[in-house]
Amino acid sequence: MREKLVNIHIPKTAGTSLRFLISDALEHSQQESPPVIGIDQPDLGMLYFQGLAAHAKRVLPRLFQPGLHMLSGHFRYRDIIPVLADRREQISLVTTLRDPIKRTISDYCYSISAVHDGQEAFKQAYPTFERYTQNAGEMNKQFDFLRPFEDAPLDVTIESALQNLDFVGLTERFEGDAGQLLESLGLERLTPRVINASPNKEHATRIFDSYHDMLQEVLAPDIALYEAMAARRRFPR
Repeated sequence: MREKLVNIHIPKTAGTSLRFLISDALEHSQQESPPVIGIDQPDLGMLYFQGLAAHAKRVLPRLFQPGLHMLSGHFRYRDIIPVLADRREQISLVTTLRDPIKRTISDYCYSISAVHDGQEAFKQAYPTFERYTQNAGEMNKQFDFLRPFEDAPLDVTIESALQNLDFVGLTERFEGDAGQLLESLGLERLTPRVINASPNKEHATRIFDSYHDMLQEVLAPDIALYEAMAARRRFPR
């Protein structure tokens, strides 16, 4: 693993916890600059994903300051790869995945909660969970985030992810996977902090019980991706 990390932070897959973990692991180091460079907002006047990529490109030189640094944001693979361009070989590309049904429900429950800045607008757009599932753009986010190009099919996306991602952790075993990542970077294992956990756990349980079978069908691409990556992912050395 290289000292320069780029984290494709798929929503509700413990990406924020990974950011804090890297910061915590380097808390007592002699590194002068903060280890995590968060791409939390797109550049103004652009579509969301294009704006995130533009923001990442603007701050990319900070990734190559002395020491271990991670650039992290909700950018998609196909948008961030052109930004990295000629420096790709100097970077380790990482991400985390989560059970697709639980991830989707968690994404929804977090977005309708008071801790989400866009809560009211989200509730107006999706007054019910069923309405949420009818928006293809909100479903199968893990598959979409890892597509190597627009409309890439599932099999191509799986093979691309297996070949091009240097580390794929699973939220379900985050502590163990993140510990391996820290060790591969020469850092001590730490107990991760849980960040941005959904406050609507009872609601999430009710949704899971009511919509599990429907989500199995709606999220079929995400489920196939997740199962393939869980079975075939490789760990850094």
